[in-house]
Formats: sequence, structure tokens, C-alpha cells
Amino acid sequence: MLNFRLQEMRNRGFTLIELVIGIGLTGLLIALAFSIFSFTSRVSNEVQVEDDYLLQGRFAIEYIREEIIGASEIVSMDDYLPDNFLYTDTLGFFIVKEDAYFNHIFYKLDGEILTRISFETHDKCPKNMPGLRGNNPILENVYDIKDSYYDKDNMLLCLVIRTRDKADGKEYSFMETLYLRDDLNKRGLN
Repeated sequence: MLNFRLQEMRNRGFTLIELVIGIGLTGLLIALAFSIFSFTSRVSNEVQVEDDYLLQGRFAIEYIREEIIGASEIVSMDDYLPDNFLYTDTLGFFIVKEDAYFNHIFYKLDGEILTRISFETHDKCPKNMPGLRGNNPILENVYDIKDSYYDKDNMLLCLVIRTRDKADGKEYSFMETLYLRDDLNKRGLN
């Protein structure tokens, strides 16, 4: 009789309840795996976007910094421009390079784009920007540069650039402080 029962249990298949439970557990595991994949994919995209903003902002600061280091002279816009010249939304200084074709450079916020504007002039005061001029976009999604300043008495230049991710509203701030006196003394421009 014992052999008969063992034989009966061997020939027996899955019951309907066992099959439904197995399919349900398999579906649950697939849904869990898909949820984990979806979450990691979304987080990876968010990290990539944030990394791009940080990289672009740091690039803009370094670009401006390198141009300042290679300058012959840094001049405050207050002292350099005619009184009637409007220079709002700028970083507040001119970079003068004596050995460059476009020898006067400044940075202006044009909408939401920080733009490098360069022009060629032989005068100390540009007359409403001469015709030979170059504009280069440096950084997009910029909403504020007003905290940037140039302190000519202390030869201190502070760059503050703020950007905003339009998709999620995250804000990023980039700041660089340059003490120009030491740099100018090294190059013999004091």
C-alpha cells in the first residue's frame, strides 16, 4: 500500500492553486524588478542632468578665469565707459588684451545666456562698440550674475553665476574669487 501511495504522488502534477500562486509570485517578482529598473534609470538621468549643470557652470567660471589670467589689464566698467553707455547685466569689468585682435572683452547676460562679447578698438573708451565684434555663448540657463563685482581698489574680482534647471527648478551657484594683485605682480604688470 505504501508503494501505491508513493507511485500516486509521483504521477501527480501541479494543482490549480499551486499554479496560480506560482504565476502570481512570478508576476510580483517581474513587477518588482521593473520597478527597481525604472527607479535606477530615473535616478541615473537626474544625476546625469545635475552633473551636466555642474560641469557647464564650472567650465564657464574656469573659462573666464583663464581669460582674466591672460589679460594685460582688468578695467572697471564704471571708469572705462561713457556715462550714457548701458552696461546692465554684465560682470562689471573689461578684460583688455593688448596682443589680441579682439582686444576688449566683457561678459553680458543676454536673456538666459551668459555671452562673451569681444571687439577691437584702439581707444581707451569704446564708442558704442565698434563694428568688428564677436559674440560667443558661454553658459545657458543663467538667471543671475548681479552679485559679481570688481573691486579696483583691492584688485579683487568676484564672479558669481547662478543657473537654474528649467525641468525641476533646481538652482546651482558658481563662485570664484580672484585676487588680481598677486597675479599682476607675477607678470610684471603692477
